[in-house]
Amino acid sequence: MRRLFFVLVFVVLFSGFAYGYGELYIVKPHDTLWDISKKFYKNPFLWGKLWYNNNYINDPDLIFPGEILKVTEHGLEIATLSKKNEKVKTPQKVRYLSAVWHDGNNYYSTCQKGECVWHEDEFSIAKMTFDTYNHIEIMEGSLVYLHTKKKELPKVVYVYRKLKNYLDMNLVRSDFEAYMPIGEIKVIEKLKEGVYKAEILKATTEISPKDVISGAYPYQEISQNPESVTLGDVGVKQLFVSQSELQGGLGFFFYFKADKPIGRNIVGKVVELGRLNEGLTEPIFIGKGVVTSQYKEYVSVFFPSSGGLSEVPDRTQKYILR
Repeated sequence: MRRLFFVLVFVVLFSGFAYGYGELYIVKPHDTLWDISKKFYKNPFLWGKLWYNNNYINDPDLIFPGEILKVTEHGLEIATLSKKNEKVKTPQKVRYLSAVWHDGNNYYSTCQKGECVWHEDEFSIAKMTFDTYNHIEIMEGSLVYLHTKKKELPKVVYVYRKLKNYLDMNLVRSDFEAYMPIGEIKVIEKLKEGVYKAEILKATTEISPKDVISGAYPYQEISQNPESVTLGDVGVKQLFVSQSELQGGLGFFFYFKADKPIGRNIVGKVVELGRLNEGLTEPIFIGKGVVTSQYKEYVSVFFPSSGGLSEVPDRTQKYILR
């Protein structure tokens, strides 16, 4: 029975890493979570992250040769086994994350009812600090402190990460920035004027005090069966890819820059992505995705990890959206 369980775990995990995001590790004789954590995270004290990733381990001191562990950068579940006889309800709508674009003056994002624009003091509303004695890393469940000049903070705020260090800056203007939502924070109580105690509700990666705390709602609500749109052949180049688990299921967000502004609102629409090869007259189509945000010539597209892409796009190839 135990062997059958691990076979099932292997099948689920392997499908969750079909595109190479994260690693699988087979436990060897005399291995401990301490040693494996030191190998992958360069810090043995983060063994708890491995235990968190692999929730079938009841006792962290008892792991056995041949067991398969999930090792990820962000320490969140990639795949879970459904409970026996559990009924799964199909929602009528799903929520995907939306990127935020900054042109040097304003922040732009697509909300549920069209384009939303925030000024600097509306988008970045607080700074975050935390007690270094109680936290090795800032993840789900961590307590933090929010410092703000505003009279009150919303009950829930969102964490955005600036992507400047990740984007190919040869493809973007110097005054252009892209931001990716990576977490949610629940405001617990007001300690004194301008200081709030809060808790990390969700996070797709370790959160840093350098990340932006915002009240901007990051979820784009899209129909369960979104409509397709025909663009012709719009050339695009990849800026960045991120993995998301906050809402809407497991998937990948690809950020593209088009050869020219698309000129019409395609948020919430299904587009096809094709790869251009030298010597071929027709592109090779590799998948369909949903556009989750759009600003001038920049778009972000969500591809579900199951059936969304037949291959992983990279920055060395040329692509089109059709």
